This record gives sequence, structure tokens and C-alpha cells, in this order.
Amino acid sequence: MNGNSKQKSLEGIDNNTFKPLVKWAGGKTRLNSQLLKATNEALKFLNIKKFDYYEPFFGGGALFFELHKFEKINQGYINDIIPHLILFYKTVAKKDWLELLINEISSFAEEFNHGDKKKNCMGLPKKIVDG
Repeated sequence: MNGNSKQKSLEGIDNNTFKPLVKWAGGKTRLNSQLLKATNEALKFLNIKKFDYYEPFFGGGALFFELHKFEKINQGYINDIIPHLILFYKTVAKKDWLELLINEISSFAEEFNHGDKKKNCMGLPKKIVDG
């Protein structure tokens, strides 16, 4: 997603399943209905059904996912200045990497919920950390 990522990778997936994966400061989720209305007016005025979407500060992607859900995007070009965010999206975009991520999260959750209560969250004995 760093550089140009086309919507092509989303083809064949139910549009209603997409929602922002992360909550992002400055996110547009609350504005989506107004932005969708404005988009519809602009598309009607321009006499087109879809447009190319460019997003230099993708963040959580609320507007992108909303526009994709309603099939307004011809091709999407998304980017963000935060490399960790880009890496996250690259990770969830690849099935093998997504499965590894889910397994890691499940492992952390299992350890957190049922792990050794004598250790803190970093795996250090509580005696050392708590003094």
C-alpha cells in the first residue's frame, strides 16, 4: 500500500465486509454519510459512476472502505507516512501473513488469560518488577 495499491486486490470479496481495521485519530467514520452524499452529487454532476481514489494519509481508511462498499471506486491509490501502519496493512493483505498474525494474537490472548500469574506482561517474574 505504500505507493500505488489498486482496488483490484479486493475483487471477488463481499463489499459489505470491509470496515476500518484500526481506530484512527482524525478518522472520517462519523462523516461518512455526508461524504457519501457529496460523492454521489459530484459523480452525478460529472456524469460518471466511479472514480479513481487517491488517499495520501490513509490512516484507518474509513472513507475508502465506505466508498468501496458502495462501489464508487474505480481504482484506489492509498498511502500513509507511518511505516508501521503500512506494514500492518501489507500484513493483513496477505493471507499467509494474516494467519500468522492471528495465531500470534491468539497466543498472546491465551497467555494473558491463562498464563503464569507469577510473571508480569513482559514475562519477568513479578518479584523483580514489583520489588
